[in-house]
Amino acid sequence: MRSLRSDNHLENMIIKNNFTKIYIEKDNLTIRRITSRDRDTFSDYTSIDHFEEALNSSNTLGIFIQNEMVGAIVSYSDVKSKKIFSEEGSGTVLGYSCRKDKRNRGIMSASISLLSDHLLEELDHVYLEIRRDNLPSIHVAYNAGFEKYDEDEEMLYFIRRRTKAA
Repeated sequence: MRSLRSDNHLENMIIKNNFTKIYIEKDNLTIRRITSRDRDTFSDYTSIDHFEEALNSSNTLGIFIQNEMVGAIVSYSDVKSKKIFSEEGSGTVLGYSCRKDKRNRGIMSASISLLSDHLLEELDHVYLEIRRDNLPSIHVAYNAGFEKYDEDEEMLYFIRRRTKAA
């Protein structure tokens, strides 16, 4: 395994992505910024108490099926372990959640795959850190094209790398 980079290097690598301009649509799935018109379906997804925070966040995207919010993806930089960034280049860490009644339908796998494809046009890596006991998220990671590259007692670490153009 590669040695860890210095803290300075890590600070330069850890990117909390600004998602304000991202809009991805494929089939019935839309990944976009949360807007004020999403208030009603947001309350079906999670507590309405979090709506203003999500609405004003530049690093949160909603996942929509036919204009109904079914999940969210966030880009964050406060990772549990610095060894997640053991690779050269820039990257971001994604977290995600899906409404309980919409799980096991491939929505999250498709969403993470589509967003990662988009992000890898600019970044070198997209990372996921997943608790060992979160089997559904582990399945999402594999289904979205990520590979496990490290682990510790609590977490599994996944990566998707930008593919080199031929």
